[in-house]
Amino acid sequence: MGSPVNGRGGVDFSRIDSAREFPLGLVEGDTDGGAWVYFEAGAALTAYLAYKVLPSGEVGSATAKDNSVDDNAASFTGGFPVCWPQQAFADGEFGWARVSGEFEGTTVNGAGAAAQLYTSATAGVLGATASAHFNIIGEVVAVDANATGSDATVTIRVTPTQPAFVQAVANA
Repeated sequence: MGSPVNGRGGVDFSRIDSAREFPLGLVEGDTDGGAWVYFEAGAALTAYLAYKVLPSGEVGSATAKDNSVDDNAASFTGGFPVCWPQQAFADGEFGWARVSGEFEGTTVNGAGAAAQLYTSATAGVLGATASAHFNIIGEVVAVDANATGSDATVTIRVTPTQPAFVQAVANA
């Protein structure tokens, strides 16, 4: 699920650095047809949760509304891009997070296979219910069902032609 090294520049997507190695916001493709974004962690980040990519190139911050993707999207005029770190990051570390392809993400209990995903009330966790939640522009679907009884990491797919972008308008 997503090569740790892309074929074009030999980028190691699993590498975490204490100093910046690439321009923030750089998007690189992997050999499986997915894409990754280079960022700086503005707070400690948990693997497989959905996070907002801030205009500064940071992902996450000490301010809760700037952190994980959830139903606080209304505070972002026009919306924001989304990424999924595939490993944990400490505040101030630099590295790569998934923006498209097929990879691990966290969904709520009851999200079925092939379900379109939306924000949920739980930070960083996506759900399959549109009502009172926010749309994610682009094809963001659960590949695997989550019937664990709680939030769980499952395989999700984000279409590579349009990486995920949360629309800052709630569904009725």
